[in-house]
Amino acid sequence: MAFAGAGLPAAVHDMMTADVLTFLRRADRHHLGTVATIDVEDALRRPVQGAGRSIDDEAAAAAAATGGYPFLIRLVGYWMWRSEESAATIDLEQARDGLQAARRRMGTLVHEPALFDLSAMDRRFLAAMAADDGPSRGWQTWPAGSARTPTTPTTPLSTGCG
Repeated sequence: MAFAGAGLPAAVHDMMTADVLTFLRRADRHHLGTVATIDVEDALRRPVQGAGRSIDDEAAAAAAATGGYPFLIRLVGYWMWRSEESAATIDLEQARDGLQAARRRMGTLVHEPALFDLSAMDRRFLAAMAADDGPSRGWQTWPAGSARTPTTPTTPLSTGCG
C-alpha cells in the first residue's frame, strides 16, 4: 500500500497518533520547507506553458509573494489560471487577482482551522503580536494592568507565518 499526503505539522501529528490509523505511525515524514523564488517562478510558468498559455515576467514575479510556502504556491497558480481562463497570457493583473484569491483561501483552509480552538486569552495575545512591528516579546504584548502580565521577559517570539 502506498499513501502520499500533505498537511500542517500539528494536523499530521494528530493523524499519525490516532488509534485508528496506527499503520501511519511507521510512515516516513518529510518537511518540505520553503521553495526558492526562482523555483516558484518555474513552478508557476511550466504548467501554464504546458497547457498552451503564457505568463509574462511581471506575473511570474508574483512568485515572491508566496514566501516559498508550498501550499500557497499551489493556490496562487490555481487562482492565477482561473482569473481569466480565456486569456492567452497571464498578466500582472491576473497574478494580483490570483494572489488575492489565494490569500482568502489560505485564510479559510489554513489559518481559520488553526485558530479555531484558541482560548480568548490566546486570541488576545495573537492580536497584540499582530499589531507589533517586528519580533515580539510575550511580556510586552499583554494589555497594561492585566492580572496575567508576566514580570520577566520571555523568549522572543517570531511574528512570521512559517
